[in-house]
Amino acid sequence: MLERTALGGLVRMKRERLEGAGGAADFAVAAMAKDLALLAAEAPSAAGLRGALLAAYDAGAVAADADVAELVVVDAPGRALSPEHRLSLAPGVTAPPEVLEPLCAYVAGHATGDPGHHRAAFLPTAHVEGVRDGRFVSWGLDDFCALFTGRPADDEADRRRTVDEVTVRGTVATAAMTLHHGPDVFGDLLLLVRTEDGWRIANKVYDRRAVEEDAVTVA
Repeated sequence: MLERTALGGLVRMKRERLEGAGGAADFAVAAMAKDLALLAAEAPSAAGLRGALLAAYDAGAVAADADVAELVVVDAPGRALSPEHRLSLAPGVTAPPEVLEPLCAYVAGHATGDPGHHRAAFLPTAHVEGVRDGRFVSWGLDDFCALFTGRPADDEADRRRTVDEVTVRGTVATAAMTLHHGPDVFGDLLLLVRTEDGWRIANKVYDRRAVEEDAVTVA
């Protein structure tokens, strides 16, 4: 059917790949991600497409050096939750909108550098704990907010975040997130509580690790 459309030439050129023959890529997934990043600078709508491509890569559904034709058979990698802040839901993850709301505010704080978003996401009594530069740290909300300058990071356009799991048990919930921030990948575990003002993050613990030097990077 596609061969009878304006895509006919491309289909004929990619037929072997579409039928699973494989081989070296003519145009790799990593190259498409790079082009979409350049396009998104002028056309913000392209950011969502790039986010979907990166989500497929993160999920292991497609390799960075695979030909773009392989994207035809990739299952939907999840859905965009907050495209402007490059936040998506992993495949199969569902949760009530009111539970996801503080997660979106939390990510907005990272994306914009505005600590006001974090104050909207967290309870005033919240703590953030993890290992930073080899030392265990435990911050109150004021200390955590002080890390943000009010400006987005220089590489914000290349950052992305995923909600990997959400479990709701009555008035409490847990969420697991992965944040790809420059040379580091953060694994966040968040405890949420439903208060009279709505759902808020009560506490956060995180793991921080460097992107493997020998890993394929989709840039």
